[in-house]
Amino acid sequence: MRHDPYLKDHRYCVFDIETTGLMPSKDMLISASFHDPLTGETTQFFSDSPLLEKITVQKTVDKLAEYDAVITYNGRRFDLPFLLYRAKVCRAASALPLFWSIDLYQWLRRYWPLAESLPSLRQKAVEEVLGLSEKRTDEIDGAECISLYTRFLSLGDEKAKETILLHNADDVRQLSRVADAINFLPWHQIAFESGFSSLYPGGNRAILGPARLTNAGLSLKAKTAPGALPASFFGDGYRLEYSSEDGIISLNVAAEKNEGLVFADLERLPADPARFSELPGFHEGFLLLSEDGDINYRECNALSAAIISTLF
Repeated sequence: MRHDPYLKDHRYCVFDIETTGLMPSKDMLISASFHDPLTGETTQFFSDSPLLEKITVQKTVDKLAEYDAVITYNGRRFDLPFLLYRAKVCRAASALPLFWSIDLYQWLRRYWPLAESLPSLRQKAVEEVLGLSEKRTDEIDGAECISLYTRFLSLGDEKAKETILLHNADDVRQLSRVADAINFLPWHQIAFESGFSSLYPGGNRAILGPARLTNAGLSLKAKTAPGALPASFFGDGYRLEYSSEDGIISLNVAAEKNEGLVFADLERLPADPARFSELPGFHEGFLLLSEDGDINYRECNALSAAIISTLF
């Protein structure tokens, strides 16, 4: 992920969990692993008994709060919903911290041309295609963690615990290697269609998108921390609203169309035209958002982030 320009200046980690099954209503969290690609540090939490799961869940939620972005593999469908459910059951948290959730499984499935030809998109299969298999040191499948955990609980087998933690640690370290190997992904398109994080002064941040562009203009919703007062900004070329109750931001930017070009007049917007001067779509105070139906994703993302900055 070092190649993704939208992660610049963000603190991010790779995250994965092991559980006793797929149903959080009856299964529990065995372990959680974090890998920080910038420091190389791996942090792990383990439930030494079902009675101690609450502590593992609480430590996991607290650790997630340290990051601006969290990278998972199918985490938006499994790891994060499972953790949230268990956090509510254990009364550790009613919501997860605000962070940019990056699900590499979803990104590869949608934006990697080779994905359609692979028999499987399991993480280990992707590692093999990318030439990363030899860097893995564990020899078990995730499903084996369940029987190993049962053995640990019933017999106190420390070797079983070590095997689970090694597998969980290898998953996050290997996923970090996968993330650094996928420099071929269309970062600006992904940010436009799947969302991205933007950092602002004072430690503020917002998770923007997905976005939508029509001939009428650019629109999206964003999420930030709830605040004290709601805010609304209106102008000739835009509408920006912030709900202090849930931290939801709604943005609509008017656009103009001429001979297949869709563009925004920056003079009508609360954004300094100079900050767009290095973008290919910038021309004499106007920002080209699409041409003959082809969206300029980078320009759209930059415009959205700049206007939302007026809230902070």
